[in-house]
Amino acid sequence: MTLNIRNKLILAFLALNAVLLAIILYSHTISLRDGAFRLAQTMHLRLMTDQARMLTLNYEYHGGWDKVVTDDLLIVQLMFPGAAAQSPQERFEGAPRQSAAEFFNNRPKGKAGTPLKNRRPPASHKLANGKPVHLWIYDVDHQLIRGVTEPDNNYRIIEIKSKGKIIGYLGRPMSRELIKTTKEEVFYGAKNQLYIGLSIAIFVSILLALLLSTFFVKPITRLSKAVHKLASGDFAQRIEHSGKDEIARLALDVNFLADALEQSKESRERWIRDIGHELRTPLTVIGGELELIQAGIQQPDTQTINSLIEEFNQLNHLIDDLRILAQSDLGALGFEKHDFNLVELLQQYSIKAETQLQQKNLVFSFQCSDKHIPIFADAQRLRQLLDNLLQNSIRYTYSPGTVELALRAEGDKIRISWKDSSPSVDIKELGKLFERLYRVESSRSRATAGSGLGLSICKAIVTSHQGLIWAEQSNIGGVSIEIELPLNKTVVIS
Repeated sequence: MTLNIRNKLILAFLALNAVLLAIILYSHTISLRDGAFRLAQTMHLRLMTDQARMLTLNYEYHGGWDKVVTDDLLIVQLMFPGAAAQSPQERFEGAPRQSAAEFFNNRPKGKAGTPLKNRRPPASHKLANGKPVHLWIYDVDHQLIRGVTEPDNNYRIIEIKSKGKIIGYLGRPMSRELIKTTKEEVFYGAKNQLYIGLSIAIFVSILLALLLSTFFVKPITRLSKAVHKLASGDFAQRIEHSGKDEIARLALDVNFLADALEQSKESRERWIRDIGHELRTPLTVIGGELELIQAGIQQPDTQTINSLIEEFNQLNHLIDDLRILAQSDLGALGFEKHDFNLVELLQQYSIKAETQLQQKNLVFSFQCSDKHIPIFADAQRLRQLLDNLLQNSIRYTYSPGTVELALRAEGDKIRISWKDSSPSVDIKELGKLFERLYRVESSRSRATAGSGLGLSICKAIVTSHQGLIWAEQSNIGGVSIEIELPLNKTVVIS
């Protein structure tokens, strides 16, 4: 069985609540058990305090312990406080008295005080009916004067005082019936209430788990539907999002993905359309020339043949550029990288660039203050990059004009700047110059504008060298192509 996210959230929420409720139940059970026992101890201590006060009254009435400890009815009243407590005057001046047999079915309730240390073993004492005395009365010298021989381990001792002076000690065990009754009345009653509360908490937890899981899964469901639509080609799909949590950021990322896919689709459609146009134009010219020759309207003279060759060369150049870009996209663009001095390469290339630019009445200059700038790169691909930049300047720079090439090292980077004079490009279109087949002016003739792939190839070459390339408006009126390549610090060229 495969669980979806909603069911997993429900199970996780219920499992967490089950653990928390189990911990609460366990801790409250321990607390209630301890509380019930402490309550029993408090009641027992209160009972012993009342009994000590009764013994004090009888001690003062009789003037000593002799008659007090031999009074079985008093002892029974102390052992079983269910009977009505009688003062010494009531008991010894004709007031109704209760026999010991009336108290045997009653059990004490109460709590113990502080154990008496170093006590002497008590003597054996019983009531007149043979029942053992389950309490202990000691005199001021800690001598047992009434009680069983071996007291219960769970008994406690409290002081008996008269007029602020200790006259003896009283000890008695806490009865099991008292503990049992306290547990039944307090512990089990509170425990039942706790069970009812836990049952309500479980029901509320299930309800909250259903509501919260629906709340949390709802945006994920929207994301899933949007991604499915993107996968089916609906790149106009967008997701409304709010907040700053992970789901909101994921929705934002999906929207960015949709924008990228939509732009990629438009770029691909424009690419196919432009490629078709670029291929169709030279073929149309070649086909038209051949048809005229075939019809006898035009003679296959030198001018006509040169025109056909020019169209063929331009078509062949376009196909080569397309092949280079296809290889770059597939990561199959071949490179033969080695260590060399970039200053020497650009100095050698400057001679070629200056010769070609002079034919267009353009002045060329190369600026570099360093003699050695080491680089690990493909020299042939860098020359191809410079060729494309050179052809752009030849095609677009007004004559007379200026072209500048500058090279410098900046930290761990190499900076190459290729600048030309007017015309410039609008700042909004600078970032589009590296798009394939993009032309700033669509009305320019193919003879002037070329294939529109030169800067795209430059970007592919620079990217393959882990570098950056971008366009700026130059300070001499035209466009500045800025290139940043990594400096090879491990090589020192001598």
